[in-house]
Amino acid sequence: MSNTISLDEAINQIWQTIKLQESEPLKSTLPYFFLVGAGISMPEIKGASGIIEELKADVEELYSEKPDMVESIKKDAKKISDPMKLYSFWFEKAHPNRINRQQYLERIICQSKISSANLLLAQILISKKISTSVVTLNFDDKLHLALSLFGTHEVLM
Repeated sequence: MSNTISLDEAINQIWQTIKLQESEPLKSTLPYFFLVGAGISMPEIKGASGIIEELKADVEELYSEKPDMVESIKKDAKKISDPMKLYSFWFEKAHPNRINRQQYLERIICQSKISSANLLLAQILISKKISTSVVTLNFDDKLHLALSLFGTHEVLM
């Protein structure tokens, strides 16, 4: 038996919960939480495939004086089928040390705007009708910034 339901069913269940909460406030916390990934910050912050393309260009620039090295790196990359390993591979080739990688991530995060998805999620959280909780492994702070933009500063991270 599958626990999968359609989007329409999920929306209906959430609305039923909201109506119940409004008519008879539940004594416990809200029953839902959001689980979000990197997609919530797109297109303002590139996803893995967009970052890989940028890293490839960085490798070409880094080794512009050594075209054989670039070709060798590209050849090695073609042997990698796992997307996460490919992402790590290009990251390490374009930014050989931890400090370079950290600076790269800080640059792409700091230069980006808050995505509309982060702004919408912040509004949902502030309403306290569906949820007040988000679980994410994202390394950007755009949801926190969106909440701050709407005047919510007390956030547990």
